[in-house]
Amino acid sequence: MYLFYPSLHMPRLRQVIKTKYTRTESDSDAGIEDLQDSTPIDIDEQNKVIEDFERSIPLNPRREPTDKDRHILIFLRALQLTFIFINLLLITLPHYRKENPFFSFFSCLSILLSAIMIDVEFLHCNTRREILNSVPNKWLMILNILLSVAITVPKLFHFTLPLDVIYFLPTLFSIAVYSTYSDWSSLDSQVQKLRSMRYHYKDA
Repeated sequence: MYLFYPSLHMPRLRQVIKTKYTRTESDSDAGIEDLQDSTPIDIDEQNKVIEDFERSIPLNPRREPTDKDRHILIFLRALQLTFIFINLLLITLPHYRKENPFFSFFSCLSILLSAIMIDVEFLHCNTRREILNSVPNKWLMILNILLSVAITVPKLFHFTLPLDVIYFLPTLFSIAVYSTYSDWSSLDSQVQKLRSMRYHYKDA
């Protein structure tokens, strides 16, 4: 599950890197007839390709916000409010607070960490920072997944419908946040790689 879908753009980006920037003379000797892909593009065309991909990256701080970005921000803030509501249930309802205090405490902790990561990595991506100076945010997300799984697995053997369904949500949220972060970072990294591979092309 993803909060949004940057990974949909990745195959197209990899194809551009492969066909536009890794073409060698041996390709021509092999009889490749796709002249459009084998013909070098000038610096302006290269910049246009890169800018198109940068515009396709959601919440990209290197460009002006788009309507799509604003819709994503609204969705993410609504998701954070949902997290707060779930945590309120966990600390107020007797079934969670009294009968399952251990699971409820760590579920609240996991959901809170997911909400913080959404805030740091997506809502304020232009001022992105590490929450802990000595630990990258990526590792905190992985730790959050492990924590949420540690909550979910024991509940599989002591499950009460429908109330205990809530204990599966931390795992869902933590995996969704990490997956989205991972795809977003990978796409951004590949666009920067594409930018670094630009060459200066001159007509003969």
